[in-house]
Amino acid sequence: MLSMLRIILILGVLSLGTTLNSQPVVNNADSHTRAIPKSVEHTTYWTLADINQYKEKIVVARNAESLLPFRSTLNKRFTLMQFSNEPFYAFQRYFEKYADFESICQVNLSKEDLAMPELDNTYRSTFIITLDDVILDAERDAELVTAINKLTKRHKVVVINFEEAANLSFFSSEITLLQIFERNSILEAFAAQILFGGAESKGILPNDVNEKLVAGMGEMIPQIRLKYTVPEEVGIQSEKLQRIDEIAESAILEGAFPGCQVLVAKEGKVIYDKCFGYHTYEEWQQVKPTDLYDLASVTKVASTTLASMKLYQEGSLALNAKIRDYIHGKTALYYTSIDRLLTHRSGIQPNLPIASYIYHARDSMIRCDTFFCNYQSYPYTIPVAENVYFSELELEKVWEKIFKLRPSRRKRYRYSDVNFSLLQRIIEQQANKKLDAFVQERFYQPLGLRRLVYNPLCHFDKSEITPTTIDNTWRRQQLRGYVHDESAALMGGVAGNAGLFGNAEDIAALFQMLLNGGVYGGKRLLYPETIDLFTAKYAGGGHRGLGFDKPSARKRYLPYAYAASSETYGHTGFSGTCVWADPKHDLIFILLANRIHPDKSNRQITKRGIRSKMHQVVYDAIGSFSPEEVVVRKVGL
Repeated sequence: MLSMLRIILILGVLSLGTTLNSQPVVNNADSHTRAIPKSVEHTTYWTLADINQYKEKIVVARNAESLLPFRSTLNKRFTLMQFSNEPFYAFQRYFEKYADFESICQVNLSKEDLAMPELDNTYRSTFIITLDDVILDAERDAELVTAINKLTKRHKVVVINFEEAANLSFFSSEITLLQIFERNSILEAFAAQILFGGAESKGILPNDVNEKLVAGMGEMIPQIRLKYTVPEEVGIQSEKLQRIDEIAESAILEGAFPGCQVLVAKEGKVIYDKCFGYHTYEEWQQVKPTDLYDLASVTKVASTTLASMKLYQEGSLALNAKIRDYIHGKTALYYTSIDRLLTHRSGIQPNLPIASYIYHARDSMIRCDTFFCNYQSYPYTIPVAENVYFSELELEKVWEKIFKLRPSRRKRYRYSDVNFSLLQRIIEQQANKKLDAFVQERFYQPLGLRRLVYNPLCHFDKSEITPTTIDNTWRRQQLRGYVHDESAALMGGVAGNAGLFGNAEDIAALFQMLLNGGVYGGKRLLYPETIDLFTAKYAGGGHRGLGFDKPSARKRYLPYAYAASSETYGHTGFSGTCVWADPKHDLIFILLANRIHPDKSNRQITKRGIRSKMHQVVYDAIGSFSPEEVVVRKVGL
């Protein structure tokens, strides 16, 4: 049996919630040396033939109470118990793409004195137990088997058994069983994906295990979330996408941005997901897939527009209604319709009336003045940067100034952040809650999105957030975790036009939901007709959709591929971000970068057409692979 000391240590690890998130690598190298723009993925080689083998070699032998695929992931607690001589690195990495987890320790089952510790029963968790190359013995391992079966009294349990199928007969009928007939990184990766419906499962048992698990049995698990696989599975040759690597590396060397995340998904499958470069040119902290970027105006579609779609669908927001129908009082803006706000044809000026705050000359020796204070106390309650707080009384004055604005009589297209600030106000009025709480409750939580948030410092360590500009005007510091957009900052970091932070993988899930007609992870969030209405070119809206940007007739500085279909929709962000979804090709392209670090005037990403060049690479690669070819690609594990 395990010693009491060892049991205490294991329980200690469990209570601390140890995870695989390691601390970022920081190299205090010469700050004047340009960072080497390499991808940080750990690589191995997969072929399409390798990928196809998982369909036969992974069998869901039992799906107790239809546990799989996991439907809710954001508030579910997962605990991994891994019994093996070798860590399950690939399994853990792909599991983490869908949900967070805690890990108890790796234990060598070959020891005769092994027994499962009595686990803390004060919380509920789903236990994922992996067994590698072990032949269980009824007498020798009786205590282990009893302890695993006992877990089902308070917890959901999944046992993933590698190699020896006879082991399955030892486990309770309340335990979900995955049988994998050999072990390698590919099978580990797809086993993790099957748990969440990232990959489908069609495997069957080739032989009888016992009278309850007989040959031919195997539960069918559908794909309900994004799958991570090779480009060849969707008819794209891997080598064709390597041009994206070259563009990213060149952009970093030329100073367009210090680092980036790039993701491509086609037909519900992530076929390219890489990170390049570093958080800054000085710190040498490599970009990781979990890092958060300031999304800037991508917020307009990933938050405000989605909220508008939901309220429209529920009958709480009418496109032809006027502002006066939702906000009472006297203002020249009240005759402006909701659809004109969404299409930027309201005639309202582009920027919020906040110049007096942005160019306010603060005396750094004064702790508080009319507008700002360097500590939080009433009325200085709104954090706009580290140790900089804005007066909530002044925020009310900002809104007074907004309602005094007079729209132009010519309602032509004029991009305006004020439009989406007004939409935010209306959404919060109709939803009876703040915008961030509304989208979290109605979209991000049901989708299981862990890294798409406003005010990220409330949820994540600063080291997980890429910095933006060095603000020498009024905040007088490098911004990291505080929204760059000045108007969004004065709104407390939650605004209709900006404020959202996220990573490429969460944004991909959000836009895959749109491409799926409003369904993702087995849950319906929007109706197809709502999505079609908002993402199509809107009548009277110029080249815009309702909230979404669309391909236009312009020739220079395109932020999307020239081959993008007219059905494409998405948005760009001032910080160097973009997301584009093309229903015609069932395609998603995402680039996240902090091009405004350290200087917001850096326009190399636009001048060099980096977003459009990367996007075009994907279109050029479509149809470049046929199943008869034998192609090898690099895949991060």
